[in-house]
Amino acid sequence: MKTSLLALIAILVPVNGFAIERPGPVVLENDVTVCSDPYDHIRAIEFVKHDPMAWVRFRKETTVDGRCYDIPAGRKVFAVERVRYPDSMECLRVEGETSCAWGFPMVELQLREKLPTR
Repeated sequence: MKTSLLALIAILVPVNGFAIERPGPVVLENDVTVCSDPYDHIRAIEFVKHDPMAWVRFRKETTVDGRCYDIPAGRKVFAVERVRYPDSMECLRVEGETSCAWGFPMVELQLREKLPTR
């Protein structure tokens, strides 16, 4: 299932849905939970939307085994990759680190908030 879901994402996401090193860094205004595997992030979103009790259990399990973790507010992050299917998510890399983990599109949201309005 995991492989087929990632294959589906690869097929359905247009080429411009991915990018190398988006603008940044931005300083996180809030803590953000990220997962090293995009499939775990997708599952987390589904639990948050449809089964909050499962979300609490999933968060606890994935935090204990290290698959998911929090990046605290105040840290500088880059959006290394962005996917817009099924929900928007970014692979966030903390400044000074070499790997990224998947979470809500915090860089995109924070940069969008800073754009001048017409």
